[in-house]
Amino acid sequence: MFISFVALAAPPLGWLLVLPLLLAWLVARRLLGERDILTAASLVLPLGVSLTLLGVNGIYRVADLPQAVLGTLIGMALLSALLVLLGRGPSPRRPGLHPGTIVFLVLASLAIYLYTNSQQIANTDDDYWIHMPLQGLMLHGGFPPTNPFFSDIPMNGHYGRNLTLVTVAWVSGLDLPFVQVLMTDLCQLATFLLLFTTLRSQTGSELQAVLGSAFIFFGINVGGRGGLLDTLQNNNAVVHLGLVLNMYLVLRTWGGGEPESGLASRVWSAVLGGMVLGGYAIVYETHFGLVILATLSTAALLVISRLWTGTGEVASRVSLDGRALLLTGLLLALATPLAVTQGGPFTELFQRKVLGRGGAEVAALSKGMLNQAQFVKIQVPKEKLFQILLEQGEYQRISFVYRTRTFLKNFYSPSPGRGYRPIWSWDVLKIHWIPLLAAPFSAWVLLRRGHASGLFLGTFGVISFLTPALVDFGPIYESEYFRWQFAAGLGLAGALGLAAGAVFEDFWKSHPGRLGSWQAEPDRIRVWLAPRALALAALVALLWLETLTCSQFLWDRAEGLSVRGQWLRGAWLLPETRAWLARHTALDFYPADWEVARWLEKRVEPGQRMLMNFREEGNFSILYESTFSGLSGVRSVGHALPLDDEPIGTTPFHMAPPARAFWTTLDPGLLRGLQVDWLFLRQDPGDEDLSARLVGLPGLGLAHRILDGNGGGRWLYRVDLPPLRLGPVVSEVSPLRLEEIRLPGNLRNGRGGRARVVLRHSGEEPLSLREGVLFYETVCQDTGKRPAEVERILQPLDLDLEPGELRTLEVPFVTPHEDGTYALEFFLGDFSKVQRLAGKACRFVMDFRPRMRALQVLACESSDLLKPGRLVRLRFTIANPLNCDFVARDGLRAAVLPVRPQDPPPSLAVAPLAPLRLEVPALGQADLEVLARLPEQAGVWRMDLVLALDEGGAGFLSGGELEIRP
Repeated sequence: MFISFVALAAPPLGWLLVLPLLLAWLVARRLLGERDILTAASLVLPLGVSLTLLGVNGIYRVADLPQAVLGTLIGMALLSALLVLLGRGPSPRRPGLHPGTIVFLVLASLAIYLYTNSQQIANTDDDYWIHMPLQGLMLHGGFPPTNPFFSDIPMNGHYGRNLTLVTVAWVSGLDLPFVQVLMTDLCQLATFLLLFTTLRSQTGSELQAVLGSAFIFFGINVGGRGGLLDTLQNNNAVVHLGLVLNMYLVLRTWGGGEPESGLASRVWSAVLGGMVLGGYAIVYETHFGLVILATLSTAALLVISRLWTGTGEVASRVSLDGRALLLTGLLLALATPLAVTQGGPFTELFQRKVLGRGGAEVAALSKGMLNQAQFVKIQVPKEKLFQILLEQGEYQRISFVYRTRTFLKNFYSPSPGRGYRPIWSWDVLKIHWIPLLAAPFSAWVLLRRGHASGLFLGTFGVISFLTPALVDFGPIYESEYFRWQFAAGLGLAGALGLAAGAVFEDFWKSHPGRLGSWQAEPDRIRVWLAPRALALAALVALLWLETLTCSQFLWDRAEGLSVRGQWLRGAWLLPETRAWLARHTALDFYPADWEVARWLEKRVEPGQRMLMNFREEGNFSILYESTFSGLSGVRSVGHALPLDDEPIGTTPFHMAPPARAFWTTLDPGLLRGLQVDWLFLRQDPGDEDLSARLVGLPGLGLAHRILDGNGGGRWLYRVDLPPLRLGPVVSEVSPLRLEEIRLPGNLRNGRGGRARVVLRHSGEEPLSLREGVLFYETVCQDTGKRPAEVERILQPLDLDLEPGELRTLEVPFVTPHEDGTYALEFFLGDFSKVQRLAGKACRFVMDFRPRMRALQVLACESSDLLKPGRLVRLRFTIANPLNCDFVARDGLRAAVLPVRPQDPPPSLAVAPLAPLRLEVPALGQADLEVLARLPEQAGVWRMDLVLALDEGGAGFLSGGELEIRP
């Protein structure tokens, strides 16, 4: 009955989103006993999101998405009805806030909304490339999540935010990018409101609540982050929403907040806290662990504080008795088993470390595979104890306050280089600002007062700061120290705000009277400032110093919107997705792509795969596929794993050998190894006309086409070819031997061609092979590295050979992406087994990138008038210091980057790359002409030359100096 109902139900069913909000309101009022209307209202969205995620995630693991969503909503409707029948909640109470507090809440909420919305309109998320396709696949049955570009790699990271957005998108019928903007706006506002109401109810002080929430949202100042105001990309908005909700439930479990709260509401707080905290593990695993450690540490500190002060009175009205400790145990006892069984990183870690599943396989994985699968390796204590691995990038090496337009810019000195540093070194300390430096003051104030909320935030911050110094997280996540530093700044900023508020209130009460007085004399005016005035000035100065970064962020954003006249569409209104995608040139996504993706979305089936002729110029070339996959719900295949020498976080933008082989040869048999259901051709005006060559290929049927009238267009083909089946590789050597191997010339990284292979049957019996597969592996001689299975080119092959007979084959061959010396090994088999081919050895060298980077610029000149901002033609004299020719007839692009002579070489090309040809003889020279846009400022500039390969890889050649006259 339920299944048939689900089959009939179809989105949009947006009105059903009221059910989680209704249940959350009833839970806040009737189970948690919240009388304050503002506090209860602030719990609606956080509880609604958390409870919905818990239900959908649990059901989706055993059913499909419609059943998971509708099943969860039906359960919520029944629970809401039950709570209504159980009786009324406590009598409601108006907040009764001071007018100044109301002004603060209104202005801060307005700033948060406008900044959050305008930031999302102006920029895509940092990890858009992985989250967007994951959401599209999850919306179309791809669950539990696997890597969107490698279907055989399960994702072991946090996916709670993605599943939340997918749930809202399915129910509402809205597209995913729009839902993301909407939910991020709402989560940011809800986090701020819940944070304020939690601190206010726990401390009984509006001032402490204002300072605590203000310092967390506007005064963290860690690295390039100002506070939660600007930390909204990727998972952050949902992460911080869950963090504040968990803090609220833990403190309510201890009896903080409502003085009338009885044991029943505390028990329900513990039960809900366990459920919410357990579900939080798939939202952000690091914060799940931090919340547990902060809870235990705070409980211990509250006991110590009570013994130290000799009283049970604490600032948050918490008396941590035996019941509170038992309820804390109940909360953690519910959260822990839920976290290790519901999926995500803790489930994978529990199965590997405790149950012993897959440990050996993980240990053998390459760096690229570990990154794509999001495996975490942990060693406690770490070998480099009390040190953290600092990575390149100013945003994570020094606080932005040293870059603000204040006197602090004189102290701006980011530390260069990558490596381990002690946590007490200035290299680490300058990542932070006042909250870390004032941590001893905050600890002394909060511990003396037994300040539950302040101690929770403080211990959260201290544990976050110490964790990467005590734990080694393996070759990938050891470099992600910044997430820990920001979490430390969050907790310590909140603790400082609460401590400062508490001290100021005590001082204000102990020093009654006026702020000062003045007396007029004939020749002067005497002014006396009371201690109250000095305390107020100190608090204002602290507030100013803490909010410097966010103040500049808000000012710059407002100034930019005002100059462009974009306040309405750039900040106030939610963006229309189609226009938003087209406006972001980095996505390279046009109306024709939107039409094809939406057409395919209505027809794609769960698990279907697609190959497209994607570009691979750089790390963000993959954003186009991420967008297409997110909108259509089809998995894009044909990618190679990131190279071992590429920075952590590099996207898999390289084309894998099987995909390169197909687009080079257009052999439909190669699609069988890729196991694709759809083939997508994107052809821009001026590109090679592949559409004509695809006509009539067996197994391909044109499903959809959009032409632009200029020779370009989009072609979508349905692929109807049986997948290749391949057995395991055995130790037994094949009776076929390699007699000859001839590789194509001009070996460039990642290039495709055909290799000539001669086989001889050395067996004594005739050989007949049907539905066979031939493939090769390139083995790096320096490291022994072999390609991953997804990077094998599987060539279908039928053979009939007599003993001693020779057979010559032209097989697709693609060179490795990485430089080095390689040996070539061939394998032949079928669905039962695969055998290695013995015989002639073959070795080859890949060194095109190093030869490109060895080029030197001897001179740079121009016959054009060198005026600021002009487009001119520059002529570079290029020298080749090597004893071999450099030949690049295609696939090479160049750009000119003007830099000041005293500046270091650039690290990222920010100019458009133009295609060119370059041939430089061995130990010789050649001239190269490139169009360049001159800087807007006159002066002496160094014209650096950027050379980039279509297959990936770039070289920066330091150029000659030119004087630009006004």
